[in-house]
Amino acid sequence: GAGIGGGAMWDVSNDFTPKFVDKAFGMNSAIVNFFAGCDVVINLLPSTRETVGFLNKNTLRKFRDGCLLINVGRGDIFGATDYEAEETICAALDAPGGVEKCVLDVFTTEPLPQHSPLWAHPKVKVTPHVAAVTHVNDVAAVFKENLASFRDGRELKHVVDWDKGY
Repeated sequence: GAGIGGGAMWDVSNDFTPKFVDKAFGMNSAIVNFFAGCDVVINLLPSTRETVGFLNKNTLRKFRDGCLLINVGRGDIFGATDYEAEETICAALDAPGGVEKCVLDVFTTEPLPQHSPLWAHPKVKVTPHVAAVTHVNDVAAVFKENLASFRDGRELKHVVDWDKGY
């Protein structure tokens, strides 16, 4: 999983840099310093031991003034619990400078609880957690192909690595 910002990306596996990326970072302080130069940060990271709470209050304070933060990765990037994640986001948005607005598609609890302060926060846009339209025939075709591959001892497509968390 990776996050992309301003022609650069960070990658939890530290071993993948696509050709279109100018600079790649691991999950370390270099990426936190990089955020200070980003107008827009898009988080695509999965939920792993390394990513839970990575975008915490200290990290978000280092974002460029007026930055737009879009989270379509996982909600626990801000904290392991609903309270911790919501507190982190609201504190960043309510503080002077730094993150100006958030577009949030994922949360620590899905769907976002009705009592969450994120629903009413004027700097938050909540989007439905629908990354793509799934067509039954497409899913059936992949399942059929994977079943044949499994029976023949061939490699399966779209396998989740449970140790990595994605």
